[in-house]
Amino acid sequence: MAASLINLRYQVLNELGEGGFGTTFLAKDIQMPSRRRCVIKQLKPMSDRPEVFAVVRQRFDREATVLESVGKGHSQIPDLYAYFEEDGKFYLVQEWIDGQPLSDLAASPWTEEQVCTLLSHTLSALTHVHGLGLIHRDIKPDNIILRQADQLPCLIDFGAVKELMNTVTVNDPSSLAIGTPSYMPAEQAIGRPTFSSDLYSLGMTAIFLLTGRSPAQIPTDSRTGEVLWQQFAPDVSPAFAAVITKAVQPTAQNRYSTADEMQSAIPSQSTKAVSIFPTVISSKPFEMTSQPPQRPGIIAQNPPVQNTPIQEPATQLSATRHHAHQHTQQQSKTVVPFTQNPSKLNAIPLKRVSIAAGALLLGAGIVFAGLNARGLSPELKEAQAALEVGDYDQALTQLDEVLSESPDSVTALIMQGKAQKRQGDYSGAEESFSEAIALDDRSTEALNLRGDTRWAIGKYDEAQADYRNVLRINPDDGESYKDLAFVNEERGQTQEAINNLNIAIEKDAELASAYFFRGSLRADQNDKEGAVEDWEKVVSIPAETAENYLTRSQAKSRLNDKDGALSDTDQALIINPNYEPAILARAFILLDQGEVEQSLNAVDKALSVNPNSVQAMLIQGLFASLDPTTGPQESIDIHTRALEVNPNNTGVLSGRCVAYTAAEQLDLALADCNKAIQINPNFSDVYINRGNIYSKQDNLSAAIKDYTRNIEIWTEMGNEPAAASGYANRSGILIRTGDVQGAFSDIDKAVELSPQTPSYYTSRGMLQSIQGDKDAARTDMQKAADMYLENGDTANRDNVLYLMEQFEL
Repeated sequence: MAASLINLRYQVLNELGEGGFGTTFLAKDIQMPSRRRCVIKQLKPMSDRPEVFAVVRQRFDREATVLESVGKGHSQIPDLYAYFEEDGKFYLVQEWIDGQPLSDLAASPWTEEQVCTLLSHTLSALTHVHGLGLIHRDIKPDNIILRQADQLPCLIDFGAVKELMNTVTVNDPSSLAIGTPSYMPAEQAIGRPTFSSDLYSLGMTAIFLLTGRSPAQIPTDSRTGEVLWQQFAPDVSPAFAAVITKAVQPTAQNRYSTADEMQSAIPSQSTKAVSIFPTVISSKPFEMTSQPPQRPGIIAQNPPVQNTPIQEPATQLSATRHHAHQHTQQQSKTVVPFTQNPSKLNAIPLKRVSIAAGALLLGAGIVFAGLNARGLSPELKEAQAALEVGDYDQALTQLDEVLSESPDSVTALIMQGKAQKRQGDYSGAEESFSEAIALDDRSTEALNLRGDTRWAIGKYDEAQADYRNVLRINPDDGESYKDLAFVNEERGQTQEAINNLNIAIEKDAELASAYFFRGSLRADQNDKEGAVEDWEKVVSIPAETAENYLTRSQAKSRLNDKDGALSDTDQALIINPNYEPAILARAFILLDQGEVEQSLNAVDKALSVNPNSVQAMLIQGLFASLDPTTGPQESIDIHTRALEVNPNNTGVLSGRCVAYTAAEQLDLALADCNKAIQINPNFSDVYINRGNIYSKQDNLSAAIKDYTRNIEIWTEMGNEPAAASGYANRSGILIRTGDVQGAFSDIDKAVELSPQTPSYYTSRGMLQSIQGDKDAARTDMQKAADMYLENGDTANRDNVLYLMEQFEL
């Protein structure tokens, strides 16, 4: 590329960044006397189908017009020089800013005067942008360049540029959460930015400059969500601190409504040149940012995944298998766990589609790439394009027209079923697929998709029959073997699931979701090397569809490549902004960052796409049970609603069992746990939950039996560390029966198997204190307190210290 010319006039000097959607170059314009430098963004459409390409061209023209308008009329915003199409690729040519980003100029905290001056000049540019009805959406230190010539701050990398990267999105691209998580407010994270969203981001940038700390290093008030930054900048005047604090209020209506309003509030404003800023040492080239553009535009290459340890996610929100059903005991500032079983949050992929993040709930998805667009009528091609980019209403409208003229179109019926399923109309989807099968009983795609739909609503026997029928028609269908593995796992048949996944991989060596699923099952069996091997295989397989990106994202998450996981999740949302599993994935990313409110907002958005999303309702129910301001009835109601969709989802049954237990409705709780165990007799955590019910009922022998079964399941799977919760719970019951020696033996085993769980030391300390061994008790209790403090869990630390006082330790 460097030796040739782009558009016969732009000579490439060097490549600045490359990602899944294109490449960014620094170039010079040889047709201008000045040979001026410029930044060229080369955008490569993700589909070469004519109907999709036409949509791309229309959006490219529209968004380029936006970029041109925002660059005019203000000297601190780069100009758009040109845009054009060449050899099937689209190009933007923009002004190159010779300077350095603020992120490179913050080696030490800035003074209040410096930040005041910066804000004054930056708000002037924002006033221009907002006056055009536009929102920047990605203000951060990397995207404000201090220009070498006049040391004025220039705004670069507008959201409109990133929208152009989303070259297959025919829906309103503003629905995608463009921006950088730590600098964006809640409303922007769910795709609803306002003018005050930019002011929030600018306020967080000011905090970064004043404190020298990134937003991730600044705590927030757990009750109000306010940013607690002033302790790190004690010399800032109260008047200026009030301006910054108002700008970064969690709720949009509590911030400044306009850039002018914020500028007027800044004390002792300066309008002179920014000579008081840190000196720009060099004029190294920036393409308008010092780093290659990040999510969700051109994505920098992810670092190679090493043989890293299996990730222990930070937020221990439970989610294993196809639903969240293993609630954890690991302590977190964000989540208070239900029970005492440590488990991986993102252990098993969702059905047919993997979702990714620091913690994941797993559910049902479908693959839209099954139908070959070649040979389709123009109407069906339009419907297929709408499906792939998440415009389900448009797809259904188009398909209604097709089916009114051709009611026997198997292809149209399959597409209709896909769109219905995406919107949660499972009965309609099942009917559409059944009609397609009645017309063509050898349609493996219709059989597979009907199986998926039936799986989503708990018809496991019927789903299994559909998958087996596919294999009778095509014995080499790897997808169906993988699908059978999901049914196996739902019923607790782990080894059968692994056997079917082995066959799936044998049939299709590039079936990424099968590798990920097998890796997750291996992790459950404590086969860490095998799990890492499978997940690394997933990462090595190229991703093209939204589903592929989600599978790869989840593998990266398990390999502790969080940035790579987030990038791939964003790639999935770029392809399909209404892809419910990806929206839920982003919810977990936000949760992993401690952004509980934003996470719940993302869950709400997922439910707006699919009101019958069992996974989203399960998350809502879990949060409701953890919310101290609500009673257990809200959690019960949400779980009940989810069970109306899938009455056999063992994760939801387990969750409602816990909620009923909290409400002291023990008979109802027991019925739910019994049903979950009937469906999956190897569901380890339900035995913990049922054992807790028996304990409340003083049925100690039954409680001991259930805790023992939990221990046996994890031990049989080769994962003794996961059995620690069973030992800890059984220890508590044994002491009530008078078996002190057995109680000590069990709690010692729990500590041995899970030495990083502070509550086990607390339990052992209490037991030792009761037995009169004050020194040993003091040692264990103090260790628990220290561990809680190290984890930032001051509430539990205070509880332990209180117990030490009560036991006179």
